[in-house]
Amino acid sequence: MTPEALDSSVHVQGEWDADSHRAWRGTASDFAFVLDPSGAIRGLGCRRDDLWRELGGAKAWLGQRWASVATPETQAVVGQLLGNVAADRLLGWHLVGHKAPSGRSVSMLCSAARSGTHVVVYGRDLGSLDIIDVLKEHEAAVACAHANSLLNRGVGMETLLLDVLAPAARRLGDLWTQDACTFVDVTIGVGRLHEVLHALDSGGQISTAPVASGHSILLAPCPGEQHTFGLAMIAGLFRHAGWQVQQERGTSNTVLVQAIRRDWFDVVGLSASCEDRLDALTEAIRTVRRRSRNPAIRVLVGGNLFTCRPELAALVGADATAFDGRQAVRQAQAVVQNLPGSGDTGARKRRPVKAGLQLERRSMGRRPA
Repeated sequence: MTPEALDSSVHVQGEWDADSHRAWRGTASDFAFVLDPSGAIRGLGCRRDDLWRELGGAKAWLGQRWASVATPETQAVVGQLLGNVAADRLLGWHLVGHKAPSGRSVSMLCSAARSGTHVVVYGRDLGSLDIIDVLKEHEAAVACAHANSLLNRGVGMETLLLDVLAPAARRLGDLWTQDACTFVDVTIGVGRLHEVLHALDSGGQISTAPVASGHSILLAPCPGEQHTFGLAMIAGLFRHAGWQVQQERGTSNTVLVQAIRRDWFDVVGLSASCEDRLDALTEAIRTVRRRSRNPAIRVLVGGNLFTCRPELAALVGADATAFDGRQAVRQAQAVVQNLPGSGDTGARKRRPVKAGLQLERRSMGRRPA
């Protein structure tokens, strides 16, 4: 049977038979290999033009062993999957990276089915999957591969953090509120998001250059605050912008005081998610200003509470607030302009709280580029 006779709506090339094509058509997948008993690729199929182009078409794959086109770190997974097929074991989805002719690694979640003497391997392109499904259904390594897949395709780090990972955390919370998932699902999903951030940071993908701004910031949750993913993401954005960043996960004033007495910071950023944290946050800010090694330290506040009610920044005594990570970096850069050693000819008094709030209000209503 010719490839054209099998399906004219997709790319199908090489050696296919009706049973193999039927096995693939019954799957929710983007791409498929037909393997002979030796593991060599005899047929290819792809349901998406963009993925077909990215993989370089059939010429780069036909005749090669599947294991040889897998990335070195996932070649063992290929052997495990094919071993499970041979032993008729129950199969799940396995993460396999593929070396595209462009030099990029294309990550796919792969499974397989026997078709006579051949095996049909079918894959879901990880970069096209919904991040929530990845977080709920797969291990942290798959979520990390998903993030790397997006970066490999030209998505910027700032976009990944603010337009992919941050909305994912909010959507998990919304799903819980709507009883569409359990608290355990949310906890696991947010834990995997933290692992993605850690992997990006430890791999040097966030901090792509040495500290360049000359500024330092301490980021910490408000005393009693439990939500810390947003703060971790903000830390990544500041590092990406060339700031020296220290993040404290402790939520007591004692931990905060120890940090600001030990090291010099230009800015302290504190986060809060709900209104019952206001008194604790106000006291924490007073403590920061009174005990900091830097007598002119600036204070930013953020989190869901200030996204909804930015006017509360003045109430708690902060210099400014921000509604997202992009603006947080800009606000921090703005409030340190009056600090001694930041380009001024001399020391100036700390900017009044209202000035910081006015800066926030001028920025509200438009999204920074």
